[in-house]
Amino acid sequence: PYGEVLLWRVENKSGQPSFIFGTMHMSDPRLLDLPPKVETALIESKTLALEVKDVLDPKAMKEKAEKLVDLTAYMDGSDITSRLTPDQVKLVETIYAKRGSVPWFLAKRLRPWALMCALATPACETARKTAGKPFLDQMLAQKANKAGIELVSLETVESQIRAMASLPEEAMLTALTETAKLGDRMDDIFETMIQLYEQEKTGIVWAMMKHIGPDGIQETRNTNEYSEFQREIVDKRNVIMAAGAEKLIDKGNAFIAVGALHLPGEKGLLAILEQRGYTINAQ
Repeated sequence: PYGEVLLWRVENKSGQPSFIFGTMHMSDPRLLDLPPKVETALIESKTLALEVKDVLDPKAMKEKAEKLVDLTAYMDGSDITSRLTPDQVKLVETIYAKRGSVPWFLAKRLRPWALMCALATPACETARKTAGKPFLDQMLAQKANKAGIELVSLETVESQIRAMASLPEEAMLTALTETAKLGDRMDDIFETMIQLYEQEKTGIVWAMMKHIGPDGIQETRNTNEYSEFQREIVDKRNVIMAAGAEKLIDKGNAFIAVGALHLPGEKGLLAILEQRGYTINAQ
């Protein structure tokens, strides 16, 4: 359900419209070229809701994240090397050297979920963000701020970090090594995701993520770690986002922008809102 289309019109019980838009948290120039219908829906809204409005102030966002350093890094003097085999450490360190933005002696203190995020990010994306290029959600916030549109959050920086940190360490160690084994193929994966996003085929992105692994696309694979990720990082957060979105939709004239993979599926944000009686139409 809702596996295609990025912009959705959502009407409350009084028939007042709001819009929900699926984003990618990346700064690729192709993503920043908004379709006219998206631009119009945003500029004509009274409120812009993002996952976290702190994207408008990266410094403040960083400061909030640093207060939760115990959730992102080992603070007991240990590091990732004591939790992986020597061969795995060598592999992760080699791939990190191509993609990481801080020295390895610091990066190896990161918890597996945080280190995996660093490995998974394409080098070109890291370079753009280091240069201060805005990512899509940030650009939306900048446009709204310039137009005098109220900016609100559906979540907090803390809640997002706690969600990632709640994933079982063993599962994330497996995900970390699998990501390292993919190596430069991660660039191919992200390019595929961007092209599918441009085609508004979010459902196919989910299908790809369920079946892709170090050995390529597999018909079946152990999906325990993936299921845990979907439950903690997507499904549970969809319920939280829906609660915040409802309040805004009831008022009307809101533009709600969340990661595109929160939209599709029977437990997706749009399905939840449909179950709660809202009228939803693709745009």
